[in-house]
Order: sequence, then C-alpha cells, then structure tokens
Amino acid sequence: MRDDLSIAYMSAETLVQAFQRRELSPVEAYDSVRRVAQAREPFINALAAVDDVGSRRLALASEHRWLRSSPLSELDGVPVTIKENIPQAGLFIGNGSASNRPVIAAKDGVAVERVKAAGMVPVGSTVMPDWGMISSGVSSLHGITRTTRH
Repeated sequence: MRDDLSIAYMSAETLVQAFQRRELSPVEAYDSVRRVAQAREPFINALAAVDDVGSRRLALASEHRWLRSSPLSELDGVPVTIKENIPQAGLFIGNGSASNRPVIAAKDGVAVERVKAAGMVPVGSTVMPDWGMISSGVSSLHGITRTTRH
C-alpha cells in the first residue's frame, strides 16, 4: 500500500485510470483522502460526520471488483462527500442548524443510494450553513468552515 498523500488530490478520471491499470486501489484512494481530511479537519471544519468502517468496507468491495475487472460503473471506487442534509444511514443529519433535534438517518437517501450503486465511496457528510440558506461558511451547529489554510 502506498503512503502518497497526493492521491487525495487526483481527479476522478485519474483515479479511475489508475484503478483500471491496477496502479492504485480504491482502498489506497480512500485512505489517502481520509489522512488529508484528518490532518486538515481541525482547521477547515468541513466534515459533519464520517463512518470510517463503513466507507473503508465500500472501498474494499470496490477494490475487489476492479481486481475482477467488473466495476459497477466508470466511477467505482472514487471517494466522494455528501452534504449533511442528504441522509446517509447511521450518520447525523444536521442541516447546519443548532436548533435541530439530533436525528440519525435510518437509511440512505436516494442520492446516496445511487452513489453507492455506482460503487463510489462516501467519505462522510460535509457541513453546511443553517438550512443551506447562506453561503457564508458559518453554521450555528458547526461554526466556521474554511476552504484553505493561509
């Protein structure tokens, strides 16, 4: 397994080409994205919830499909994030608002079902401003979300 953080910055197209050539696995891609996210999360504050065990399991299943040359789609194994207002089974749905009563999604929303049906690997849910109403990057639930480190 490679320990190359640059994998996390590869485009979906580059990742898939590497999967096809067996130069890189979906597990390596997922692990790289998680390492970068974990290192930057204290400053950026972008992730509302993660399911490392479930997501890594999906990455491993994708790796097995690529090894059998039977991906579910052209995007099989590509890590993605899902906005926190779209239900992901077992993860908190916050809508960015501290006024919400905490709710854990019982099942995946349609968009997440389709992402998983394509073999993509949800890394976690991303924070949003209260109810997605403004683009300030500020949430009463999560605080400030930043996009870069200065």
